[in-house]
Amino acid sequence: MVSGRRRLRWSGLDSRLLEYFVAVAECGSFTKAAEKLHIAQPSLSQAIHRLENECGTPLFHRTSRKVVLSQPGEQLLGAARRVLHDIEVARSSIAAVRGLHKGTIAVAVPPSFSVVPTAALVGTFARAHPHVRVSLLPVPSSAAAIEAVLDTRCELAITDGREASLRTHPIGRSEMVLIAPPDSDLADRTEVDRSELAKRPFVSNVAGTMSRAVLDEMVDEVGVEVVVDSPHQHAVIPLVAESLGYGLLPTSFAREAERRGLAVLSLSPRIAMTITLVHRDEPLTPAAEEFVTTAVRTPAAGEWAGPARVATPASRPRRGSRTVRGTR
Repeated sequence: MVSGRRRLRWSGLDSRLLEYFVAVAECGSFTKAAEKLHIAQPSLSQAIHRLENECGTPLFHRTSRKVVLSQPGEQLLGAARRVLHDIEVARSSIAAVRGLHKGTIAVAVPPSFSVVPTAALVGTFARAHPHVRVSLLPVPSSAAAIEAVLDTRCELAITDGREASLRTHPIGRSEMVLIAPPDSDLADRTEVDRSELAKRPFVSNVAGTMSRAVLDEMVDEVGVEVVVDSPHQHAVIPLVAESLGYGLLPTSFAREAERRGLAVLSLSPRIAMTITLVHRDEPLTPAAEEFVTTAVRTPAAGEWAGPARVATPASRPRRGSRTVRGTR
């Protein structure tokens, strides 16, 4: 049982110790955390030692190569993030009385939405609130974006997923499109029925994305063949450009694909998805509240206009390219 004296010391805990603790946990290194916090490493080590004394237990396992959380440290991490969030809410609320002049918003963004609608949304918000910092956390998938909100690393996330415990705000729509090499027999088409894709080779997307989920369904229902597992969504287009197979991506990637001379086709029946902004069901900082308001009111800019014919004639494959199965 924790003594009354220790409870008293804990109740007077300096929030900076929690900030330092979270930084070390996220960086996995005292050196990197000290650089992030702009303090000397010995001072950081002393602060963590003080926090461990307050808690009465080691919070990290220290090795010569890395620092990892102990079991008590893992339990403290979520609580520490919530405390720091509540402090930021209080500070921002006071600042909001005088107008939205400062603050920081952390937003998790998967590759599917890193350009559309994020760029236009952040631009609109920044012009209205130039003194508020928007920190975009890159995550590999919508599932990872939701997880970043649930574990309090981020206050907001842009995603195509849903989580029952989170508040959801629709902010746009997108759909899945087929990315085809210019030497494909489909390159001069603007639409393709999914049944026509049977036995064709595909470059798979990273797990946890909508396009990966749809492709997995097509493997079972249509019989497409995955020949390459891509480590990242942005790697799909270069792999398709090498004629390794077809790709399945959201429309936010369509312009990049067309710039590289690839064909972009709508699928029939179409696969639409709603882009949402999500956050925990609890009070937001004033800056985050304003970001949500801006997102709901801002139409998604830079949307893809629709399939265009590939500039390179499909009958003449690019020099040095392979011809994928199902091509001319």
